[in-house]
Amino acid sequence: MSYTYIENADAVASSLEGNMPLYGALYSIPLDKIQNISMPCLNIGPWGKDIHKLTERVLKEDLFYKTPRILHYAISLLLQWQRNY
Repeated sequence: MSYTYIENADAVASSLEGNMPLYGALYSIPLDKIQNISMPCLNIGPWGKDIHKLTERVLKEDLFYKTPRILHYAISLLLQWQRNY
């Protein structure tokens, strides 16, 4: 699920209601607003296992070496593009 891009808010809402017991009661997401401002998203982060679990872990090389360099490179490219635009 992305908080930056939704193509069909109704389908997402239906899926959330079926998979999140407290969706709408204790937790909600402004799906219609997200759909209105939908924008491309690139998720850059370290490789890992068992996300959001007690056993969650990441590859140290990715966390401390690769990911920071990829982020720096991506941001540098965007800033350079911004200056040339």
